[in-house]
Amino acid sequence: MFENVKWLFFDVGSTLMNEEKAYEHRMREMAEAAKMPYEKIYEMAVGFYKENKKGDLETAKLLGLSKPPWHKEDEFLYEGARECLEALSGKYKIGVIANQSLGTAERLEESGIRQYIDLVIASAEEGGCKAGQKNI
Repeated sequence: MFENVKWLFFDVGSTLMNEEKAYEHRMREMAEAAKMPYEKIYEMAVGFYKENKKGDLETAKLLGLSKPPWHKEDEFLYEGARECLEALSGKYKIGVIANQSLGTAERLEESGIRQYIDLVIASAEEGGCKAGQKNI
């Protein structure tokens, strides 16, 4: 059934890289800037996420805050991601298609997985976004 499959594609955020701490960091900074409890900011963001919108950015816009910084230092690989890519790269070409900021290939290199990836396409570097999503 899969003998004709040549390529496998992955997203970065919430697929290969855990961004939970980065989102929390961003929303804590928003709460501080808005002088609101973190829980209220989180609740607002979740409401937007349920509408398939970028909850953190929509919340910032609603509160009149400038786009909060993204803390790449808070991202980390999910357990098993490296081993999975290593195993799959022996049989398939591996690609990444992601709504990510500039420097995605470099971040994948720093995390130790770029060597398993044949193609990296990031929205900020290509000037577009994945279907159904707004460019970040």
